This record gives sequence, structure tokens and C-alpha cells, in this order.
Amino acid sequence: MAEHFTASGTKILATGCRGWPNRAVQSFDVRSRTLALGPRPHRCSGRPLYMPVGRGLVSLVGSFTEFLDRPPPEHSPFEWSWEELEKAPFGRLDVTCHAAHPDGRTLFVSVVIKGVEATFSLDTRAEDGTWKQHGDWTLPFQGHVHFDPALDAWVGLNEDKKYLGYLCSCNVVGTDVVASSHVVPADSDDMVSIDPDAGSKCDDEEESCDDDDLPPRWRLGKDKMFCQDPCEEHHGHVLVYMGGRSKYCLMECISALDKDYMDSDDEDDPYKVEVREEDLPRYHVLRLTKFTLKYDKNRELSAAKRRRVRCYKLLPYADPFYDDIQAFLI
Repeated sequence: MAEHFTASGTKILATGCRGWPNRAVQSFDVRSRTLALGPRPHRCSGRPLYMPVGRGLVSLVGSFTEFLDRPPPEHSPFEWSWEELEKAPFGRLDVTCHAAHPDGRTLFVSVVIKGVEATFSLDTRAEDGTWKQHGDWTLPFQGHVHFDPALDAWVGLNEDKKYLGYLCSCNVVGTDVVASSHVVPADSDDMVSIDPDAGSKCDDEEESCDDDDLPPRWRLGKDKMFCQDPCEEHHGHVLVYMGGRSKYCLMECISALDKDYMDSDDEDDPYKVEVREEDLPRYHVLRLTKFTLKYDKNRELSAAKRRRVRCYKLLPYADPFYDDIQAFLI
């Protein structure tokens, strides 16, 4: 459900296909507070992945790729529509993270296909619109990655489960670096697989190695930003870059046992029935934490001590939708 919502400029698009004209979807402009029709992707069934780059959007459904530029000026003769690009050499479910390059036109996507890692880039302004492979490695992130100009680095949540709740930063990859490895067509027409034996691999024991084939250096943050309380059950999260000097907002959905319900039990009640912990009611909360990031004197990524936290109670029957939440800064 949440994956069908995305943002372009000041507009939020609901790209679900059902119940709307062939080439239109609902569009809400948060600045003018008006509801109108926006451009519908050519392919919007299944689970689309929308990846912002510059002022545009890249859509990935299966391996089908489309690009949506920013809305044209009002009363412009140009139509606001999605442009179909060359198929991606991977599928939507293979993607581990995506990051927009600070040049405002290039998108980097890391994937894992049948255990094989790779990172690709797409120049959304190039005439050929083809994907290029940059190496047999992945960026150390999960989901949407943000470029932070103050840190001159990409920032996001770490992909490793043992570092769940930690942020990390990574050097930006150059757009002109393309690995010597290549992709080979798979049996399916809609997918290509990575040849694990193609190109050069760098091992610790090897003395000579082309730096272009190495993954970029990255730093793990010092602070655990969520999953700190063992009594809380973590459902979903999203990190939003708020601009300025490394300002961020972390949104997370959590649930915990309703202590008010537990404390209301009368121990002397002769009709009291023992209830298992998993059957006890839980309350659901949306927690927003605002903070700033910096490198300390040891060049370690750390969050400022002063943080602003707000919590909003959620409806319990919407629990299945908490795993995948969306947030936009407009």
C-alpha cells in the first residue's frame, strides 16, 4: 500500500492503478492544498519502487524502468508524463539501496542477485538511458540513501542486521567509474543476472588491485538510533533528510504491551484467567526523532546529544501497514 505513494516537487502522487483513468492518478499539492490528476506510470501494478534523483523520479517495476521529470510550469504546452527507459539488469526485489548522486541526474542502485553483489548507475539525462555497472560490491545501506553536502557523503541506515538501528556514511562514488565486470542475459526476458566470474575481484592477499573496482570507504555511526528498548517491537522506519547542516528526522513505528491493561488486573479476582503475553493488547506509536549529524574529532559519525522526540498513537488494526512507511520533505 505505502509503496504506491511518492512525491515530485510539491506534489504527492498516489500511483495505484485501480479506479482511475488510463493515464492519470491522484495528485495532491501540499503548497496549494489542491487535489488534481497527475501522470500515471506505464506500469504501476505489483510493488513499484520509486527512487528520487535530482528533481525527478525513477520508477522500477520488475525490471521495467521509467523516469518522471519535475512538473512543467503552469500553462506550459509540455505534458507532464513518465518516460520509459531501458530495462534494468536486475529486478525490483533485488535492490538493497539507492542513492542519488549530487550531480542531480545520476542514480546509484545496489543489488544482490542470487548471492552476487553489484552496484549500477543510471544517468537520467543521457540519451541512451542505459544502466552501467560500477563494481561487484554494494553500498553499505538499506533503502533510500541521502546525500549530505555538509558531510560531503551519502548517509543512511546500515544494511547489516547486526548493526540494526545504526546510521552510516559513505564516500560518494564517481559517475565516470565503471567496473570491468559485466552482466550476461538470464533465461528470462525480463531479467539479467550478474556473472560472478566476470571482471576483477580484490582480495586481501592480493598486492595489486584497481582502486576503481573497490567499494567506497564508509563509517559506522556511534549512536544506536532505534531498537534500544527490548520491551518495544520494531515494525518499520524511514529516514528523512531535512536539509540545513545535516538535519534529519527518523520516523519509526513501534508497539509495546499495554501496561495500563496489565496493571488493571485484580490479583484477588476469583474469575481471573491467565493470559499469554502474546495475547495481551499492544499499543502502536509513531515516533519522530529530529537530530543533526557530524563527524567528531576522531572522524566518527555521531548524532548531536540534543534531540527532539515526539510520539503519536496509532490505530492498532492498521498493524499490517506499519512495516512499510513513507515520508517526504516538501
